[in-house]
Amino acid sequence: MREGDPVKEGDFLLQIDKKRAAAEEAGSAAALQGSVGDLDSARAAMDQAAKDLERARKNHDAGIVPVADYQRAQSSYDGAKGAYQAAEQRIVQNRAIVNAYHDTVTKSTVRSPISGIVTTLRVKAGRSRCSAP
Repeated sequence: MREGDPVKEGDFLLQIDKKRAAAEEAGSAAALQGSVGDLDSARAAMDQAAKDLERARKNHDAGIVPVADYQRAQSSYDGAKGAYQAAEQRIVQNRAIVNAYHDTVTKSTVRSPISGIVTTLRVKAGRSRCSAP
């Protein structure tokens, strides 16, 4: 394509190399899957901590265990709950990263939005607009 060439709406204009974005998308998708596994582990730990806390509360109320044991169980539950919430947020973050890379990959082909004449070519085939300082 050269300056002055006619184009119709939908004509191919340029292709951006999407290999890196595709690799980043794949890596991010794997991280997302890992985050889902972490969430499952965090949920199990939180469920166990909740059971331990309930048992410690009952035992404390019955005078079987000292308040320190009950407080440790409460602290363990609070920590497990925080870890679970953090795992949820990592999933949200990783999902957003996957979506961003997917968006980049899907927008690597640029087509003419309108019919008309090419007036300016800022980038030549095989060249980048980026320059080293």
